[in-house]
Amino acid sequence: FVNTIEIEGELALSIDGESTTSMGVSVYLLDQDGEVVAETQTEYDGVYLFDRVLPGTYTLSFGQTGLERRGFMVPEPIEVQGSSEDGVVYLDLVALDRSSEELN
Repeated sequence: FVNTIEIEGELALSIDGESTTSMGVSVYLLDQDGEVVAETQTEYDGVYLFDRVLPGTYTLSFGQTGLERRGFMVPEPIEVQGSSEDGVVYLDLVALDRSSEELN
């Protein structure tokens, strides 16, 4: 029996300070070799979840296409560490804001 962990976080998008949907943005979990080991998408409220992940060190990155299509810069990858004692690893909110003029 191997203990696994969950990795959970939230992506918030806003335009001119007004919240907008962040649903459907791809989120990738990469191992230390840079290989994608899991992929998910943000839910209607911007929450994403990776379950049944082996403990270890990972890099989390957001899909370029889903963000750039909406006019947002892709944030820097996030290092994630989880041990079997953690159970659930909660990540800090990633909040991206842009001006409505940036699409013109």
